[in-house]
Amino acid sequence: MQILGPSCIPLYRVLCDQNFETAFRSLIQGTLIPFVFTHPLNLSSVVVHHMLYKSAGILHCNLNTSSLMVSKDSLTCGILLDLDFALQVQDGDEALLPEPTLSGTLPFLSMDLLTTTGPPPPRLYRHDLESFFYILGWMLCRYDASGECKLQHQFAVWHRGPLDDIISAKWRFMRVPSHIPSERSSPSLQKWLRNLCRIFNTGYQEKDRDLQNPLFNHETLGGYVTFDRFMGAARQMTS
Repeated sequence: MQILGPSCIPLYRVLCDQNFETAFRSLIQGTLIPFVFTHPLNLSSVVVHHMLYKSAGILHCNLNTSSLMVSKDSLTCGILLDLDFALQVQDGDEALLPEPTLSGTLPFLSMDLLTTTGPPPPRLYRHDLESFFYILGWMLCRYDASGECKLQHQFAVWHRGPLDDIISAKWRFMRVPSHIPSERSSPSLQKWLRNLCRIFNTGYQEKDRDLQNPLFNHETLGGYVTFDRFMGAARQMTS
């Protein structure tokens, strides 16, 4: 995908905590940013994640630290890049069934997709939300206060594997640590991440308990992982 637009920098390089929080929320929640670009789905603007899904039925499917950027001219304005692996799963009221794929960046893939048994599951909106969750933790814990990558960090196994070890490491990450090992000074960022840990941990626990229940809502992990719940965790930052 080729994108022409204002110059941008990676989100993790935004050192002001308040700007970082605002930009991260904007990437999930939705803002239209005029661009000129080419894409097989023939959209006319770069749209941040939720609006992209709601307006065109498109999932990003490859969220990572390189796809979450901000404008150099406005550090609170998130820019979502790299739609090469995007899938259209909805066309108006009609649900589409694109061929299942395991595309994505390994450290940030949903645990549902980290499987070697059977065909890959259909891609869901909550899979992208789970990627946002992992990216937030990665950015808070892997980069120092100057935006440089730490030599020692807790995420080495996430990109090294094997898959069973990655799943185990992500389960441990979700178990709501009392303190996030981050050099960012904002308590609200750590609270946001802890709230998300609770949401995803509870959702996956419910899924495991209701494994044989045909009525379990897999699209939202029993209603725990939705756009509103994700953004609700962000709104609790000041509580």
